[in-house]
Amino acid sequence: INALTEALHPAEVRSTSMSFNAEQLTAIELALQGKSFCLIGAAGTGKTTVTQEIISRLQRASHVLPLADDTKHLIRDNPGIVICGFTNKAVNNIRKKLPEHLQKHCLTIHKLLEYAPTYYEVINDEGVPATTMRFEPRRNGANPLPHISTIIFEESSMIGTDLYGQVIAALPMPSRTQIIMLGDLNQIPPVFGPSILGFKLAELTTVELTHVYR
Repeated sequence: INALTEALHPAEVRSTSMSFNAEQLTAIELALQGKSFCLIGAAGTGKTTVTQEIISRLQRASHVLPLADDTKHLIRDNPGIVICGFTNKAVNNIRKKLPEHLQKHCLTIHKLLEYAPTYYEVINDEGVPATTMRFEPRRNGANPLPHISTIIFEESSMIGTDLYGQVIAALPMPSRTQIIMLGDLNQIPPVFGPSILGFKLAELTTVELTHVYR
């Protein structure tokens, strides 16, 4: 194990039976330093395993604060860590391996933003008043989420820029939230619009896992 990692976190390194390669250790160190970054790699390169290790250690990191308030899905006083994705399938692999108190913090972006039906009165093509409905986020700049210290976006190649922008708009202090983008460049693109991952790869430090373990 990397000597710098052992020097900074000796107890944590010795307490785990898992051994990590150099790229995985780099991702763990960036996470513990509170840095935002992208972690990419094909299936079988250990993204989920290293993400579980990151979440485990982040719960004790100095920059991760307890949530100050409950939301519909997040729990007050739990570590301010959220793992979210476009679909339930994207986050299920991580959720089932999390400690129980964090499982509710592993959810779809639409649940995080509390999407719900909103009804509007409109005039239809015949000039008659009618009711229409669309799903909209309840959490936004006017009704922000509590401060979240770290958000991990799973399968971020599937997340469109508009949906990502809604998450950022709903954060009370977005510049103080650590963003970790997980992704595989070979995954399918978003249903709507361009993928946020491409923009973040150009903006943030990127760690690529290349060794396939299965």
